[in-house]
Amino acid sequence: MNEREEELDWASTEDGIIDEVKDFAKASNEFYGDFYKRVKNDRKFEAGEQWDDKDKTNRGENRAQVTINLCSVFVNAVVNPFSSRPFKFKAVPRWSQETYENNYVKAIVENGKPYPDMPQGGLINEEIAKLNDHLSKLQNDFCTNESNAMGFHDSVSTGIGFSYATIDEVMGEKVIKYLHIEDQTMVILDPDAKGVALQEADRIAVVDFMLYKKAKEVYGEDVVRSNKAEKARLTDFGKSWEVPKDHVAVVTYYRRDGHDVEYFRLCGDSIVDYGVFEGLEYLPIFAFTGDRVWVKDKRTFSGIIRKVMSEQLIVNYSQSQLIERLAKSPKGFFLGYTESFEGNEECFQNAEFGTSQVVEANWQASDKKTVLPLPQFVEPKIVTADLQSIIDQSINQMSVATGISPNGIVEQNLTDQKTATEVLLRTKSSQSNVSNYISHAKETIRIAGNVIAHLCIMLYGLDLPKGSYDIVVEEGCVSLTKMEEDREKLLALAQIVPDSFKPLISQRLVRTLDIEGGQELSDMLYNMLPAELRGGAPSWQEFQAQQMQMQELQQQLLQAQQQNKQLNDQLTQAQLRTQTDLIMEDKRFEHDVQKMLIQNSEKEKVDAQKVLLEAKREQVANEQEMKKIAMENQTKITEKALNTVAKENAPQEKQYPIFP
Repeated sequence: MNEREEELDWASTEDGIIDEVKDFAKASNEFYGDFYKRVKNDRKFEAGEQWDDKDKTNRGENRAQVTINLCSVFVNAVVNPFSSRPFKFKAVPRWSQETYENNYVKAIVENGKPYPDMPQGGLINEEIAKLNDHLSKLQNDFCTNESNAMGFHDSVSTGIGFSYATIDEVMGEKVIKYLHIEDQTMVILDPDAKGVALQEADRIAVVDFMLYKKAKEVYGEDVVRSNKAEKARLTDFGKSWEVPKDHVAVVTYYRRDGHDVEYFRLCGDSIVDYGVFEGLEYLPIFAFTGDRVWVKDKRTFSGIIRKVMSEQLIVNYSQSQLIERLAKSPKGFFLGYTESFEGNEECFQNAEFGTSQVVEANWQASDKKTVLPLPQFVEPKIVTADLQSIIDQSINQMSVATGISPNGIVEQNLTDQKTATEVLLRTKSSQSNVSNYISHAKETIRIAGNVIAHLCIMLYGLDLPKGSYDIVVEEGCVSLTKMEEDREKLLALAQIVPDSFKPLISQRLVRTLDIEGGQELSDMLYNMLPAELRGGAPSWQEFQAQQMQMQELQQQLLQAQQQNKQLNDQLTQAQLRTQTDLIMEDKRFEHDVQKMLIQNSEKEKVDAQKVLLEAKREQVANEQEMKKIAMENQTKITEKALNTVAKENAPQEKQYPIFP
């Protein structure tokens, strides 16, 4: 940041800049005023201020008002993974050292000077290593991580949050700070800003209010020319930023000036600070944004609170009604004959408050003959099922509206009985429903990384001209949510794979646990896997191929059985044909014999023909029997061969313990 105070004509500039800021703020308020009102209401609602005067009117006075704040549960389901594993940014060289040197020489030879976008001088990799060292120290600072987490939380809950980068002086040394803007409604946004993180903006400002007395101590007695806070020129610049009584507005205003960014700090009637960030690509205030929505023909933002507000109120109403039912429920009582209680009234009245398990009662009536039944304790029943059902339905509607289970981005309830397909589809749905928050935050942090890297180069005198490096953002919470997604998928697959594959799934499941010693535990489970699952363990595709091969063998065996049946049918038909032929042959023989008897009466000739016919009959019968035996043997040989092939190719089923 270079000071240019000597270039400013303060007398003519102050009024012009103050008027410029007021006009800018009024335009921003016109566009974002209603949105900021919604943000303030959403913040109160998330904090638990969920009852108002309308509720008293609708429900009546002196009614129970119970708040079971589930909003923060859904917000934290998205924010916690981000906070536990934040995004990190670093610089990477746009040119390798070798490419830089070759292209530099080539440019000098051809053009007599380097290419316009080419860095000049310095060892790129060494300078980038120094830059990354500064960036790493800043990101390891608690304030930096907390600023990102709080800005992300604001975007998830209300739709927008902010952080900013600046150079401050601490104990005489200039340092870079990255901080969160606590009240996002105190940022004056450019109505024409574009981009996921509103980074394509020409102006932006931050408003603060300071007691007039303190402002004079900090910035000088003449900070307000009229010596009255209410008459300061920097007032009345939008309902979103109304100046409280006895306070003055302190506005830090940034605007683009060519390739530079100017900043002005205004208080009352004065410019109390001024500077320039030379060559800064983006304004140094960074917006974390949620869902982009259209409201009253204006494109603004929305968070989770706005989505679940109605269902949250239903939960509160139902829980309040439940409390009232419990408060109005009668005490338990003893039911019996009056004579049973006579003389023991005090004992029965104090029965539920005492510690004794014995309660005396009269067992005999006054006539000394009738035996009285013992008094029975009656516990009044309180109906709650209807209200509990409403509460459960409301929570389910909140999950549907946000796409988030109250248990987290990926539901961890292992007792929830759903099919594997439902689990996988639900996981993808949840990931896509929250991915906009995470992807927007990732882009915001990349932009912040660009600004902070530029400030580091300016502050520490690094030889890294613009264009010599790029800022990249590492996975951060994306890897954590990916692990959760993988875990859910593995649990789903465990329901459908054979038992022989479950030890392998258990070993893979451990890899998805973000726990200390997880890798060692995974290695131990791997070593305990069967030999066929270690090293060259079959993949799921290979396992499916084996299953298909088994199905083919079973089909072949079925075909062989069908062929065997066909052969048996053919044999039966052949036997039927043979019997028919024999009958026909007998008929012909009888006809021939009768004919011979008519033609020749010699008995010897007839006997000879009978002998010949009988011999022929035996020959045919023997041939049929041999054919039948041969076909039966062939069928047995075929079945035995197919069964042998099926056993050799069938996988060996083994039972292994599943890691819990």
